[in-house]
Amino acid sequence: MIAKDRWELDSFFNEEKADKALNKLQNKLIKLKKSSPKIDELILTLQEQDKLYKELESYIICLMSENTKNKAGTSLFAKSMDVGQHINDCFTLLDNELKKLSSITPLLKNPKLKALKFFLTEKKEIASKKLSQDKEEIINALQPDGFHGLMTMYDHLKNQISIPSYDTKEPLSYPEAENCLSNPNRHVRRHTHQALTEAFEKQEDLFGEVLNHIAGFRLKTYELRGWNDFLEEPLTLNRISKQTLNTMFSSIDNKKKGLLKFMEAKAKLLHIDKLSWYDLEAPISELERSYTFSEGAQLILEVFGKYSEKLQDFALKALSSNWVEAEERKNKRAGGFCTSFPLSNQTRIFMNYKGTFDNVTTLAHELGHSFHADVTFDLDLFNQDYPMNLAETASTMCEQMLLDSMTTNSMSKKEKLLLFDKKVSRHATYLMNLPARFYFETSFYEERKKGFVEPSKITELMVSAQNKAFDNALDELAPQFWASKMHFYFTDYPFYNFPYTFGYLFSLGTYLILMDDPKSFEKRYIDLLKDTGRMTTEDLAKKHLGVDLKKPKFFERALAQVQSDIDTYLQLASSA
Repeated sequence: MIAKDRWELDSFFNEEKADKALNKLQNKLIKLKKSSPKIDELILTLQEQDKLYKELESYIICLMSENTKNKAGTSLFAKSMDVGQHINDCFTLLDNELKKLSSITPLLKNPKLKALKFFLTEKKEIASKKLSQDKEEIINALQPDGFHGLMTMYDHLKNQISIPSYDTKEPLSYPEAENCLSNPNRHVRRHTHQALTEAFEKQEDLFGEVLNHIAGFRLKTYELRGWNDFLEEPLTLNRISKQTLNTMFSSIDNKKKGLLKFMEAKAKLLHIDKLSWYDLEAPISELERSYTFSEGAQLILEVFGKYSEKLQDFALKALSSNWVEAEERKNKRAGGFCTSFPLSNQTRIFMNYKGTFDNVTTLAHELGHSFHADVTFDLDLFNQDYPMNLAETASTMCEQMLLDSMTTNSMSKKEKLLLFDKKVSRHATYLMNLPARFYFETSFYEERKKGFVEPSKITELMVSAQNKAFDNALDELAPQFWASKMHFYFTDYPFYNFPYTFGYLFSLGTYLILMDDPKSFEKRYIDLLKDTGRMTTEDLAKKHLGVDLKKPKFFERALAQVQSDIDTYLQLASSA
């Protein structure tokens, strides 16, 4: 039985219990720092305390997302930032202790630490590139009211923005307006796009200040550590080499012509000369059917069952246990996410479900994240910490499963065209829209190194990046996208863009390789997912797929599938 589209949080905490747990955790962390524990004890105690912190952090994120006006959630979030500082201080203490060791080999004699070899090796290497313990603790202390405070300020500013509706007197919240950008009516899309642009343009000085200071804080930290390349941290966090990243982007650039032909064909189907930014997610027909939450969930379960019984069983458990918050209502945050509760071995999924096929795809995507977390819950916490680019593996693959199944089983040319439009539009998002964000951020950070970047210049950089990624193929762009997209303001994770593109192609390439032998699909899939938190991206691909990511062959196979989908789309569109 599929449960209602509201999640359950009370089994974790309530607001009062969360507050008390934060206070208790903070006291334990302060005591841990002062006790000068042996390194073995420090590692094991920190792992347990971090598990509780992540449980609390997920609960608070859920509170704030389901109701952006929840003042208790905001207060808890502020307190969690303070506790996070103490967590960071304890990790800094661990860094300092690891620096003192000539080798981690003696640590691995402890049977409780043996499984953490990769984590400790990586941690020691990163620690060697950081400042002394006292200086790193100063940086940690400044982050809650500085760095992370800026992200919180952005969130508050954005949530206060209201957008004039196309056909009602009631203004729209940002999430509601964002949903209108996929409305079948182009007048609605254009009106909403222009209204969003104007709303963020009016506040561009404030958003520009926030973005400049976030980047400035980050760059100053890098400078103090002696890091000359602002990509060093995101590459390290994603456990990926710059050579692999460059190989991926070069491969995409070499195959962009097909996507441009897709855009031309879609423009014809929409009866316009040229696509604009607000047409990219537009349905090509107003007759697209809608899905109730229950119908969408049932469709996903049927598809998952064709690939993996374990995936299907898990998804049924999540959907029938009130783990999904999907109801569309006022004061909810935009977007979707999946968050883990590692103490409880559960997850929660957040989204705004309106009944579109895109919403069904999003639900499949987030269930993929949820399954990925679930197969790692039996590992030590530090081995569950897979990087963002690999976090997209299971989620994107679940989308692929859904779309492949639907396009194979669709009954008419019209239905197949609609589904291939979804499929190829998805290719364009990950291979053009996401790279545009990467191009923007790299150019912005280059400018920020020279000094404060004026909002007009930021807008100029955004326009240039979009033209580069889309090869000047769009009519109207989204010049204020830099102000409206929260990904640019995340302070926990720099460059929150290329991991999506990499994860997309990695997932597609993995899917193709695993489908070469469907009988072994489930086992190889789960084995790969379990290792995502305990080896580099390149080593993971070599071990489970037998490929070298520093060479283009793997990406070229994935992009060949993209081209095949485009060819099918063009054929269907020509006879529509």
